[in-house]
Amino acid sequence: MVGGGGKRRPGGAGPQCEKQVEVKKSKSCEADVSSDLRKEVEDLYKLSLPEDFYHFWKFCEDLDPEKPAGILLMNFLYVLVQMKQRKIV
Repeated sequence: MVGGGGKRRPGGAGPQCEKQVEVKKSKSCEADVSSDLRKEVEDLYKLSLPEDFYHFWKFCEDLDPEKPAGILLMNFLYVLVQMKQRKIV
């Protein structure tokens, strides 16, 4: 037989930790990008992309405000090279 045969303690699994941990929560799950950008992406690709894409776009925009698409492309190419080196592709 595998496993313990112990009884459960009433009121939970064990002693409770009294330490409170503050969790940083974002104000909104929605990325801070213009509705024009969202519309342009939907019109161009004929689909709506997940919110993660817009968060990543915002990250790329913070790195290079003049050409966020260049940063996006560099990251994509980096991932492809890594995959090729591991012979995933």
